[in-house]
Amino acid sequence: MRTIIVNTDGPRGPQGPTGPQSTGTINQLLVTTTSSFSTNDLFNDESQNGKHIVINNGSNNIFITCSGEINSFYQKLGTGNITFVAGSGRILTTTAGSVIGTQYGGASLSFSGSNDILVLSNTGFFFDGSSEIRKGDYQLAQEISEPLTLLNSSSGEFLKIKANNYIARTQDRWFDVGLNTSNLSGSVSDYTFRAKRIVPGYSNLALGLEFTSSTDDIFLQVDTRQSLSNGVVPGTKTMALEVEARKNNEYVDSVIYQFEVEPTGSYTSGSIIPLITDSYISASSCPTSSVVFGIPFSKGKLWDENKVTLQYVGGNPLEYQRETTGNWISSGSIQWVQFRTVLPSGSQVEAIIDGPHQPTTGSALVIDGEGLNEFEMTAGDYTFILAKEHSPIKSIKSGSVVIADSTNARGLYLNVSNIAPTASGQLAQSSTDVDITVESTGPCSSCVKIEGDYITSGGTRVAKHITRLESHKGIDGVNISHTLIISQSTNNIWFDEMGWELTTYPSTPTSVTALFNIESGSQNDTTSPNIESVHEVSLSSLTTTSILQNSFPTFGHPTSDPQFSIFENGTLTESHFTASIGDWFGYKSDNNGLIWGIKDAARQCPKEVSIARDKLNLLMFSSASGDEIDFRNSTLYTRWKAANYLPYNGTTSASFASAKSDAIGWSKTTDLLLLPTPSTPNTSSIAAEVSKLQYPYYGFVDPTWLHDSDAMGPLHPYDSASFELAEKFIDGTIKYYYEAVPGNRYNTFFDYYTGPAYFYTGRYRLSYTLLHDAWLLAARNGERTDVLRRNVRKFAENTTRTFRDSYVCHVDEPVGTPSRKLKGVFIEANSPHYNFPWYWETTSAFNLSTTTSLLKLIWDYHIAGNRRSRDVALDYGNAVKNHLDPDVEVFRALPTLKTIAHAYQFSGDYDIYLKLQQFKNGANSTGPLIYDPETELFITKNKAYDSTTYKVNTDVGAIIDAWEVTGIDVFKQMALRAAKLFKDQRMGLNPIVRINGKYDTFLFNNTNLLSQGQIIDFSFRGKNIKYDTNDGETDAVGFSSLDTTLGGMPYQMSILSQLSASSKPISSFVAFKDYQNTNPIFVKKGNNSPGIQTYIQVSSDITEDGDDDDANISETTSGGSISFKILKDPDTQSNRLAFGNGPIPISKDGVNPNSAISLKISKDLGSPITDAGIEENFVYKIQPGSRGDQFIVTDTTSSIVFRNDDYFMPKYVRPAYKFFFGVTSSISPSIFTEYAHYIYDPTGSIYTGNPLSGTIDLSGQMTGNWAAEPIGFPSLISSSGMPPFFAVNSGSFWFDPLKTLNATTSDSVNDDIKVNSPYYPNLGAQTGSLVSGSLSGGGSGTLRISSSSGDIELFSNISGTLEFYIKTNGWDFFNMKDDPTVQYDASPYPEYRKFLMQVATRTDGTPPPTDSFSGNRNWSLNYYLDPHGTTINLGPTDPSHSLYGIAQYWYDTGSGADSVQKRIWGTNSLIKQDKWHHIAMTWEKNNAPSVFFNGAKHSATAASSGQYLRINPSFINFPELLKAYIKHLRVSTKVIYTTSFTPPEGETPYGFTSGSTLFYMPLSGSGDTSFIASGSKTINVTYV
Repeated sequence: MRTIIVNTDGPRGPQGPTGPQSTGTINQLLVTTTSSFSTNDLFNDESQNGKHIVINNGSNNIFITCSGEINSFYQKLGTGNITFVAGSGRILTTTAGSVIGTQYGGASLSFSGSNDILVLSNTGFFFDGSSEIRKGDYQLAQEISEPLTLLNSSSGEFLKIKANNYIARTQDRWFDVGLNTSNLSGSVSDYTFRAKRIVPGYSNLALGLEFTSSTDDIFLQVDTRQSLSNGVVPGTKTMALEVEARKNNEYVDSVIYQFEVEPTGSYTSGSIIPLITDSYISASSCPTSSVVFGIPFSKGKLWDENKVTLQYVGGNPLEYQRETTGNWISSGSIQWVQFRTVLPSGSQVEAIIDGPHQPTTGSALVIDGEGLNEFEMTAGDYTFILAKEHSPIKSIKSGSVVIADSTNARGLYLNVSNIAPTASGQLAQSSTDVDITVESTGPCSSCVKIEGDYITSGGTRVAKHITRLESHKGIDGVNISHTLIISQSTNNIWFDEMGWELTTYPSTPTSVTALFNIESGSQNDTTSPNIESVHEVSLSSLTTTSILQNSFPTFGHPTSDPQFSIFENGTLTESHFTASIGDWFGYKSDNNGLIWGIKDAARQCPKEVSIARDKLNLLMFSSASGDEIDFRNSTLYTRWKAANYLPYNGTTSASFASAKSDAIGWSKTTDLLLLPTPSTPNTSSIAAEVSKLQYPYYGFVDPTWLHDSDAMGPLHPYDSASFELAEKFIDGTIKYYYEAVPGNRYNTFFDYYTGPAYFYTGRYRLSYTLLHDAWLLAARNGERTDVLRRNVRKFAENTTRTFRDSYVCHVDEPVGTPSRKLKGVFIEANSPHYNFPWYWETTSAFNLSTTTSLLKLIWDYHIAGNRRSRDVALDYGNAVKNHLDPDVEVFRALPTLKTIAHAYQFSGDYDIYLKLQQFKNGANSTGPLIYDPETELFITKNKAYDSTTYKVNTDVGAIIDAWEVTGIDVFKQMALRAAKLFKDQRMGLNPIVRINGKYDTFLFNNTNLLSQGQIIDFSFRGKNIKYDTNDGETDAVGFSSLDTTLGGMPYQMSILSQLSASSKPISSFVAFKDYQNTNPIFVKKGNNSPGIQTYIQVSSDITEDGDDDDANISETTSGGSISFKILKDPDTQSNRLAFGNGPIPISKDGVNPNSAISLKISKDLGSPITDAGIEENFVYKIQPGSRGDQFIVTDTTSSIVFRNDDYFMPKYVRPAYKFFFGVTSSISPSIFTEYAHYIYDPTGSIYTGNPLSGTIDLSGQMTGNWAAEPIGFPSLISSSGMPPFFAVNSGSFWFDPLKTLNATTSDSVNDDIKVNSPYYPNLGAQTGSLVSGSLSGGGSGTLRISSSSGDIELFSNISGTLEFYIKTNGWDFFNMKDDPTVQYDASPYPEYRKFLMQVATRTDGTPPPTDSFSGNRNWSLNYYLDPHGTTINLGPTDPSHSLYGIAQYWYDTGSGADSVQKRIWGTNSLIKQDKWHHIAMTWEKNNAPSVFFNGAKHSATAASSGQYLRINPSFINFPELLKAYIKHLRVSTKVIYTTSFTPPEGETPYGFTSGSTLFYMPLSGSGDTSFIASGSKTINVTYV
């Protein structure tokens, strides 16, 4: 016989024992019964008091009547429910409900006076005679634990212990171990085992656990928090488990396993937890309101909810109810405690640790005690009778006077459509065999859940419903949440009406006056209740009247107008367009009134309220609109106006019509208020009370307390003082989305708040992390007082609840159904369903890719108290237990892993934990937990595309979550490896990409590397650029990148605050964009100073140069190289050269070659003294192999600078970093900035007090470290007359390498330090041909080159190279913006462009224009100056100077009518006056075209097969507005340049050959028309 382990001494949350417990054996009773009983009954002549009663009720639902005077624990073996009810004269107070529904679940029962106190728990372990060690019907993931911890017994032969973790965390109560007995001889069932917990410093305290087993692998748990005889375990750091095997009562073997234990913490008695309320409704209109506070607690600090109480600020008591809603881990410390109370508007309340005011007793709910058939729910001055009838509300009374009841009324009902194949036209009412659960009752509020079917009179069950009714002390009326669940195939049954009809009892029926609330405010107002008006219709001469919201703008009808109508005696009397009904409707009469409130009624149309002299009917869906609750494709085609969209993304009208559409499992929740009133109701009070359906009285916990608890991660509170730009960026981003919902797309019964949808092809329903992140923002905004706090909370709640209804299945589809949908599981779309809002199709999926999040439902319960979200989160866990096959591969396995972990944490159900441990994601996977120890990330290849890294950039957060929930160490190792991989790939680059928002803060918190902190700071500042400080607008952030902003930035703020990043540098680094040359970086290290770890962002492979002293190492790829060199003091003794060099550890990630290099300048490096006896500094040179973005960061605050050979541009971040440079007195220094910068002198003062630009002369100014700081967008910087070195973010990082090495310019080491000026080709004395609109000075107009008629084309469209040299006349990269011939475009960003050359391929021979960008120019070369970046597709988003090429590729080998344009951005290209620049363009069929600027290569995306350049180009054109000299034009039939190169120079740079060259033009002077052409080609050269 198996019994159940319990804890009658410690307090319990919903997941089981949560506090310290006493040692000793617990007195038990095992009861097998199918009948209900009372707590007074005796079993085997024994009282139940003080016992642990194990009840085997089989599948029978039974009731236990609580009769008082008893302290016991009840636990259920059976599958049927056990429901506790109050006995005669008793009041039952419950925590987490009154029903034990989970098998093996339990409840503790105690009493205080006439109050019986019931606390539910869910533990599934069997009692084996000890309260320190327990054995369960579960298992450890043996394969995963073996490489982590494997301990053999002292004999080394028989017993083995394994564990998934090294440590019992502070939040853990139980430590899991696996005992393996497979090496014992014979059958394991022949042995008896004894297990004992060992606590250092204590002896003879453990009773031990004796057990047998029928399996070789035994799951044991050690209680790490249990009381000892002289108190709780006093912060011990280690414990051990001893297991002994005995056979025939003789010792065989034993093993002792020791593990670490993190001590628990505690809160200081009297600690205050600030709470915040947001009560929109004024106190005069709505005196009190119900409010929920979800309060989180840190790991290991709270084990007893009774230690937390609620009070008014200042200490005055108030009534409240308290419930533990979540633990950090099953039976672990408490994570969330929920308080419910009723407050006047504007109340100031707080929670306190060990406060004086425990919850008061009492309840607004009276149960009949005869099987939960009827309840009396008190609501202010009224009583609602709830019963198992067609209407869950049997009657409403004022005293003894009945206001309304269900007599002769339809109650809660559905009408089956007249054209449905099954039950056509039949009335289906709420069944009388409903399940009723008392979910909460107490002095402030009561909640009753009624769950059942809609059933016809013939017994056909057509749908399900879950209806919750909740009352609040002192508030008239009952809040109702009604959820319709489609439980039958909608191809057989659908509905034309859903309503709730009651019979009313006015004293004089003709005195009835209908009250219709009409909305007169803006339909798009999202911040406050609208100004309401009341339309009255007297029924003195009418029998009925009704009001109907016919329509509202929505998907397929975004531009339609809202419309409502009023009917009298069934006849339309009024129609209102561009207008909407309000949210409350009902009647008043000579003795009473009754009002239905409907949340956002107009937007959830079609809604109708019908009033007769003796009836009030709320139609939650009205057929009077012409629509039905019908999901057939023919209906959807019309409802969505699909004809306006098709064909779309492969969906045609035919494929639409044939697509599967069966909405079984779909649900719709409607939030209501049923409010009785006196005969002369106060309509303002009604409006205020009803408006709380849309605008609740929100409760927030202090965001700083939330941050410190870590319950939602290290979520930094809203902080505009410290992070102004970031907060504006976050606000603008979330505002963009919440203003779109519901908007004009997401309305009506079917679509209300179903957005925002990702209208990217084939991804209609994916919202990525938006809804999850919205909860993070809502929680951290608590201390704000602006409207955004309320709007974000409203958005988070409403979108989550609609997601829950629409994107999760709520019944099991029949077995055998293709693509079967399962209760509690997400619904995944396939083609064509992902193109339209078929929320209910196609198939079940345990994840929805990056959109997957169970936390949004869990937070909706923890924070907002929404019980339906709790239901669905638990349903997911049950589906995991019942349906998830761990050996079946899931396409995106990591989101599934995360969601299983959250389901386990929320429910505390170890069966879910078992599935998590078994999860292999495919029968061929290497092990459970999707683990493979042989891969770089420890992640199995048995994933999508056999890739260990596919989507791990977004899914790394799933691994982090799994580790944080379970503590399984291998998850931590996976997460660290993945986080490091993406750190290496992304550091220094655009931070707003598709990547998880918390991977970088996780990496910092688990490594404490300063480099990671600096990378976070750089990333954070890089995100701020999306907010435009000039116009206050925020650049849109796409769905897939939202988590880096909404989720990631608040976590980053926590790290930056911790590091004081705004006031001091975190670590030394350089970040810049070099132009022309590649600028080297220098790092200084003293002889005996610590090693310097550097991380270098570059794509390369590792090679060594072969030097014996390891002094020079390089990393090279075909695209460039990184070299590392030690620079020594020239006075270093020659015999010391080989000493002090030491090893140079260098590595890079093996998963992705495009990642950072890790280079360690070890402490070993350096030599003690020079020949002169001076302590030596070594300088280490890191030379990038190609120009562009450079980012190097260290783990120290050592000195690091980069050399500027010509110009560089700061990386675009906000706030901008300062760039420090050294000014000496011996030379004439100046600094150049392209656009305005602040220049700081060595005292930190702004030089001249104003922004400066251009060349700034610093002659005669103070010496020392100056700095330049970009204002707004960065621009080019250069220097002259000073050491050419710059440091970033701190002057303490700056040094002069030459001076540091005590060297001079005559020393050889200077060759590695001196400036390497950029290369410009020397073409000799010839001037070239001037192309200019002005012919003065010998200039020419447009230079146009064409071929004579009948000759071959100017060049081959198969492949070729076009190249020339150019020298500008009067303009360059800096002053071109002031040149009148430059084209300027101000919107959306300023853009300057110069047209250099075009190739015209128009077949009709029309020449290209001479003075514009338009016309026949299928190819072109242009020079662009984009001070703010560009919005052109694939263009640079940062400020840039670019050679921009366009190549038009055509189908049909170049002769087709259709084409694609290839854009080539040659960024970092500076055109200077008086310098020749070589420009080339190459092309090849099916391959990417390229442009070269002074030899630097830039390429476009590759062309597709069959795409060629246009045949027969007719002109090569240099336009008259060019204002430049052109020289040495050559066209070839081959691709001459494939990589970056040094352009040739001289009078004849190419050395003309007749091979691949089609023609060559020297253009030695203006008017030169000479050429050399291959064959008999004739070239026409004209100056137009």
